[in-house]
Amino acid sequence: MNRPSSFETAWRPPQDEAALNKTHLILRSGVSRVSKDEAPLEMAPFRPHIPSKAHWTQEDTNMDEKTLIEIQADAFRGLVKHLQKRTDAQNIDIMNTAGFCRNCLSKWLVAAAEARDVDLSPDEAREMIYGMPYDEYKSKYQEKASDEQMEKFEASKPLHADISGHN
Repeated sequence: MNRPSSFETAWRPPQDEAALNKTHLILRSGVSRVSKDEAPLEMAPFRPHIPSKAHWTQEDTNMDEKTLIEIQADAFRGLVKHLQKRTDAQNIDIMNTAGFCRNCLSKWLVAAAEARDVDLSPDEAREMIYGMPYDEYKSKYQEKASDEQMEKFEASKPLHADISGHN
């Protein structure tokens, strides 16, 4: 079976009606509120909003799916590496501006792993994103949020990534 990449499609409905009826609570993050045993086989992780002219799908590019996935993975690893280097960029500031942060990235990793029946704990995912155990990162680099940062955080909650759990 030729599986589409997560950037191509968030989810394809199952063909039989019984399976379709079990999937009524699929979240945009790709994680189902139904049990793992009931989750549809075609579910893929979070699908970000991508403008229709963006060349993210195999059909929109002149490359094979494997190459496209490798390029997307390289871009993701570049983002993670950049965030590991920019320890001065506080999560709350990133969240207030972009609506996601390092913790969201780790949650997307866990959701993607779960969608593929791969065990990845939240702690393991955070260590992959932070480049060290989360508690160590917090003690070294995380500053206490100011009242102004918290006000912006509360005001921007409707724009936060669904996987953040803030909205």
